[in-house]
Amino acid sequence: MDVQKQKAKLLKNIAFLPGSRDRAGSPVIIFPSPSEPTDQPYEDIVSLIGYLSQIPDEKSKKIGFTIVVDGRKGSTRAVRNVLRACQHALYRQIRLVLVVKPEQFFDQQRINIDLMLEAYEFKTVVIALHKLSKYININQLPESLGGTYSYNHASWIDLRERYEAFLLKASQVLRSMKRRSLGIEPGAVIENGPAKQQFDEISKTGALLLDDLSSPSDAGSLNTSSEDFQVAAQRVETLLKQIKDFQEAPAIEANMAESHAKYETDLKTYEQFIAGVHDLIDWILGAGEKWLLTLHEIGESKDEAKQLCKEHEQLDSKSQEVLLQAKELNDLGKKMTANGHHQSISIERNRDQLHNIVRAFITRVKRQKEIVQQSIQFHHLLAEFSKKTDSLLELLCTEVKANSAASTEKALNALTTHAEEIDKTMDNVRQTGSHFLEQLKITEQNSVGKEVTRDYTAGVVHVRQQLEDVEERRRRCNELLDVRRLKLQQMLQLFTCEQDGEQAVQWIEELHETLLSDYNDLGTTAEDRKQLREDQLKLEETARSTYEYGKQLCQVSLVLRRSLRMEVGPQMAMSQKLEAAWGRLCRSLSQYEAKTNITDAFHSTIREVSDRLEDLCIKVGGNMKDSPISPLSPLSSSLSEYNSDRRKLGGDVRELKHMANILIDQLENNEDARTNRSAGSGGSPNGVDKSPSQDIREQLAKVEEKQRKLEGLWLNGPVSSSKLTNRDDGVTLHLSDVKIRLEQEK
Repeated sequence: MDVQKQKAKLLKNIAFLPGSRDRAGSPVIIFPSPSEPTDQPYEDIVSLIGYLSQIPDEKSKKIGFTIVVDGRKGSTRAVRNVLRACQHALYRQIRLVLVVKPEQFFDQQRINIDLMLEAYEFKTVVIALHKLSKYININQLPESLGGTYSYNHASWIDLRERYEAFLLKASQVLRSMKRRSLGIEPGAVIENGPAKQQFDEISKTGALLLDDLSSPSDAGSLNTSSEDFQVAAQRVETLLKQIKDFQEAPAIEANMAESHAKYETDLKTYEQFIAGVHDLIDWILGAGEKWLLTLHEIGESKDEAKQLCKEHEQLDSKSQEVLLQAKELNDLGKKMTANGHHQSISIERNRDQLHNIVRAFITRVKRQKEIVQQSIQFHHLLAEFSKKTDSLLELLCTEVKANSAASTEKALNALTTHAEEIDKTMDNVRQTGSHFLEQLKITEQNSVGKEVTRDYTAGVVHVRQQLEDVEERRRRCNELLDVRRLKLQQMLQLFTCEQDGEQAVQWIEELHETLLSDYNDLGTTAEDRKQLREDQLKLEETARSTYEYGKQLCQVSLVLRRSLRMEVGPQMAMSQKLEAAWGRLCRSLSQYEAKTNITDAFHSTIREVSDRLEDLCIKVGGNMKDSPISPLSPLSSSLSEYNSDRRKLGGDVRELKHMANILIDQLENNEDARTNRSAGSGGSPNGVDKSPSQDIREQLAKVEEKQRKLEGLWLNGPVSSSKLTNRDDGVTLHLSDVKIRLEQEK
């Protein structure tokens, strides 16, 4: 390409390449309408088309060019020359030719006929100006064709001249630098003299050109977004970079030397890293693996498990050293990778391999140590369970020393607590043993992922046997524990029954005391005596139910003592105590019943006698008024009948006196009878309560007063002589005898 050769043609504005693209992406070459009617030489058109066709990039040229011929003012011959020149210069690189219709109708017809007669090898379309947007966007058409694409032909020529001049100059500079670097020309790549000045000038020129290609100073003259300018800018940028690289070649060589030294150091460090990784992996897969596989026992006792744990601690200590070495190697590899080592991929691969192998080895060591620790825990629980069961068996084999309900309940609670502790320990043994067996059955893999078979058969058999022995020992303990618990429960029931029996005896004695203290008062009225009798019946019923309850307790206590093979003496003593208390209460109830009966008989009798005395007094007094007689006359027949009643009443009064004396003696002999019971509604008028004995005396005194009244009537009336004769019954009474009898009765 040489813009200088084509500059004259370009200035004639025969054709131009604005850098726009049609809708298919083809570069657009535009032939504008000539400003003068003269036709351009055919050779100039061909030469210019050939130059313009070299500017677009290869990708765009493969799509093909789109030729726009503005035939509005041109002649038909000029259009024909352009089409022939395009076919001659571009051959098969043309995709489409768009011919803008002339303004004259006859010119349009001539062009159409000419296109029909000529056999062009490309598609030609005659189109109106306003229909160009069908093939090319408005923003890709210059203003001369009705578009908005910014294009200035003079600016384009100037920028193209500068671009090609820079390419030429840059190529010369690069060739000179290459020859100097190869030693063909003397001198350094970049010297401080003319070469340095030449480099600075070309760099400055290229920078300015790059700025103009990216954004021209006249922003409205060219469209910098076109692909042609972008390709040119990329090429300028590439040449500037190549020139800069040659300028920095000495520094690059120094850096290369430094890099080579660094490479040697990194290589040595890498070799050390790889050797350390391989040595550590070889030990893990070799000696470490063998050492780990030898530790496959769990021990048959707590002491053996502790000894095995010491061996595992040695391996664990060694594994910690391995882990520390692996950490150092990992840090070294990480540092080399961070510094951009050329073997970073290999380093990362070795780091990952070392990390996986070490982690797997450490995990297996820890798991093996945990298995031994589980063995220690399992045997420790076995020893604890054995110790507790021995203590329980010793307790169950000794005689029960409980002698009361409280001590028995305490022993039963202690036995229950001991049994709960054993159950808890048993649950721990089962859980630990089951988990231990699961751990022993887990399939294990070595550090490289290969399955490793550990022979834990003996350990599994041992653990299962220990669990079976524990279950059998627990079963025997449960049997003995049930027997002892039943015995303690029976003893607790026995002592409870005996306590309840003692309580029943105490209740009977309290009822007896209540009977003696609260039932001494016999009542002064019939209502009082009725209420007292009802209360006495309730007390008797309560006492009888308590006695029956006590007898049942004694029977249960006797059965329990015989079942427990204990002495029955205490139970017999309790039964005798119950019977004695019940006997005392029964005697007191009988005495109270007798006293109550006597009291009822006394009160009923005294009322009857009092009424009879009053009736007889009335009869005797009335008879004396109706039939007065002399003192020397014999008794009338009616008075003789009264004399018989009088004698009967005298006998009844004597019986009343006898009954009253008995009651008074009983009331006064009772110590608790000294307290007075308040009389309720039947109290004395002055509000002072009377004692039962005083009430009896008062009632007896009233009867005696009525008897004396009767005797006074009898002595002052019918009987006035020294001797009275009852003709009806043949009995004669003397006054002196009656007085003596009354005195005696008094």
